[in-house]
Amino acid sequence: MKNNKQQSTMICMGLILGLCMGVSLHNIGLWLPIGICLGVCLGACMEKQKKKKQIVEEEYISMNMVKIEKADRKDLEEILKLQYLAYQSEAALFGNKDIPPLKQTIDEVIEEYEQGLILKMVDDGMIIGSIRAREADGTVYIGKLMVHPDHRRKGYGRRLLEAIEGYYSGKRYELFTSTKSINNIRLYQNSGYKEFNRRIFKDDLIFVYMEKNKESKV
Repeated sequence: MKNNKQQSTMICMGLILGLCMGVSLHNIGLWLPIGICLGVCLGACMEKQKKKKQIVEEEYISMNMVKIEKADRKDLEEILKLQYLAYQSEAALFGNKDIPPLKQTIDEVIEEYEQGLILKMVDDGMIIGSIRAREADGTVYIGKLMVHPDHRRKGYGRRLLEAIEGYYSGKRYELFTSTKSINNIRLYQNSGYKEFNRRIFKDDLIFVYMEKNKESKV
């Protein structure tokens, strides 16, 4: 109802503008329809801007509702299920599901939990993201950055990466991803990571190794 009122207002303003221009230029027949069209266009532009603002506000609210915290042992099975789901898109890049994240067992996740740190991102009681890391010889090895497919493109990956770095402030960070994971590589580059090595895992699977704070290693 409110949108219709705004559009009607814009059309009326266009109509008045068209009448004024028509009277001043002695050509109402020409300027009246131009004014109406202008009013319609203005109304459409205002509605588009309003929707865009609403989307931004909703994303901002969503960003502030989720929280990142240390995972508990009881969270590991849910995180592994999320891992199986989140890495389906990665497997699709290679045309098969024979990749390490989809073959990992709960016992292996428990081992990583006991040897390092696993963070979880929670939204309304549901784990929608996770990341893990371990420190050795002055380097923090980061891995398994994942976000639920329904919650991607909201900046959550960057938030998780920043959160895990915050737990190991001032250290050298190292991570890896596949050469086909263009979005991951872009995220890491935008976060200050630089490539320093590549390794062939299989014929169609090449890992890119990236680092940050190289000078911080002790």
